Amino acid sequence: MTTVESQIYEFLRKGGKEFKALSCAIMVMERLLFEEKKSIYDIQVTKDIYPEVVKLMGGGPASVTRNIARAARKCWKSQEAQIREKVIGEPCEDMHAPRDLILYLAVYAHFGIPYYEAIRKFPGDFG
Repeated sequence: MTTVESQIYEFLRKGGKEFKALSCAIMVMERLLFEEKKSIYDIQVTKDIYPEVVKLMGGGPASVTRNIARAARKCWKSQEAQIREKVIGEPCEDMHAPRDLILYLAVYAHFGIPYYEAIRKFPGDFG
């Protein structure tokens, strides 16, 4: 496991048993952004990500959505501010929606650098 992968695993494992759905959502977001070259502004979690997670994991859409939201909240609340800042690149106290964490971790997984640093270094990769 690479350093970035182990850091993401450490972040996600705080999400409890629901972390698998969140992990799948991060993989789907990474694929949409960097393989399919979709703009971050065009990706909708309910339309583009959650249905893919349902296909990958099985289960119903409502339970997958709940599991991802629950895991994202647990991960966010359980992390120290300095760890969140390492993934995001700037101080951030609140997570507005699970989409935020999915996006931050997908970018971190792809580049191995914080989200805001990646946006500054690779603006063309974000639409």
